[in-house]
This record gives sequence, C-alpha cells and structure tokens, in this order.
Amino acid sequence: MSILTTQRLVHLSTAYPMITNSWYFIAAATLSVCNSPQSVPQILNYIIPENVSPTTSLTHSAISQSSSEHQDQFRKVQKMREALLKSAALGGLPKSINSLIQLKTATPSELRETEIHRQHNPSPNYLLEEQRGGEFWRKTYGKVANRVYEQMNAASPDLATWALNHVYAPLLSYTDILTPKETSFVVIACLIPQDVNPQLKGHLKGGLNNGASREEIMQVRQMSIEISKWCGIDWREEVAKL
Repeated sequence: MSILTTQRLVHLSTAYPMITNSWYFIAAATLSVCNSPQSVPQILNYIIPENVSPTTSLTHSAISQSSSEHQDQFRKVQKMREALLKSAALGGLPKSINSLIQLKTATPSELRETEIHRQHNPSPNYLLEEQRGGEFWRKTYGKVANRVYEQMNAASPDLATWALNHVYAPLLSYTDILTPKETSFVVIACLIPQDVNPQLKGHLKGGLNNGASREEIMQVRQMSIEISKWCGIDWREEVAKL
C-alpha cells in the first residue's frame, strides 16, 4: 500500500520552495530506500499530466508547444530514473530494481528510456571515467577527501578502490542527467532513512561543495525526514544537519 496521498503529494511539491524543480526525484529516491517502490508511480502520475492526443487542427505553435512539453516530461522521468539508479549504490540494488520496474510500468511508452548512457565494456574512455570519478570524489569531500579514502582503505584494502572506481567513476560522477548538485540531493535523501550519520555528515557538506546552498540542503534533509517518517522510519539519534 502506498503511503502517498494526494494531499501529501501537493504538500511535497509546494512546501519546499528551494527545491521546487527537484522534489520529485528526491522523493522517489527516499521512497526507494524506505522500501516503498509502489509509491514511486504516484509521483510520476502527479508530475506528468495525461497527454493530449494530437489532432490535425493543431496550429504550428501548438505543435511546437506539444513537442516542448514532451521534452520536459521526458527529462523529468529521466531524472527520476537516474536518481533511482544512483540510489542502488546507496540504499541497495534490490530496492533500486523494484523501484525502477515500478516506474517503468507506469511510464508511457514514449517517455521510456532506450539509450545506454554509460560504457559497460572496457574502452579507451575507462581511464577518463576513472579520472572523472576521482574529480567528483575530491570535489564532494573537499579538504577531507584523502582522509576519507585512507579511512576506507584502512577498513578494507578493497573498499576505497571499489567505491572510487566502481561507484563514483561510472555511476555517481556521471552528471549528464543529474547535475553534481542534484546528485548530492539524491545521496543525502538516500542516506537519511538509513540512520548513517557519519556518512550523512560528509555528504551534507558535499552538497555545499557541489554547488547547493545551505537552504537547499536543509530542505532536502527535511523532505527526506518527513517522507521517512511516513514510511515508519525511526532514528537512534537526531539526523545530522549542517
């Protein structure tokens, strides 16, 4: 059963003015990590109105407007897909799979993704991808980037390398769909329901490093907390904040 009502959807879309263009994919990522994939299609149905079938009576300007609306709708669904894909590395692959399947089922065929956006085979671009991942890591963690890497490396010799080369490089640092700032929003939203303050603290600051304002980050935090509470999430201590 979905935890989203029409009243709650209206609230999410209007109560956080600093993230009015991002709320829907932030909410989708939070719901996925909270293991509420059945709620994801409701966000889609809220942000994508029913398409009006084209007719021969449409004027040229109306056709242009229809095309523009289609592009806007596709971009919104694409951002939801990307947020759910990136959430796989943060909240678990099974949850991401379930949410993406729910989203795909609810998505009109003309708005579904058909293009692969990342290289999946060894290629000359692999080294460039690793470089991109390293740059994103350093920008996100700022002056503590080396310390974070060394802590992870000390915990397990493979951990830091795996995170950098197999999470940051191909997944999180890809910013053609979600910008670095928007990616930080997704990371924050995914960490909050999991009660992992040590990681959340770093990524709240990482949001600032990736171009978000303090006000935007706090609204992402508050929205994710609110949705998590709807899903029945409890925390052992206060959720970290800036």
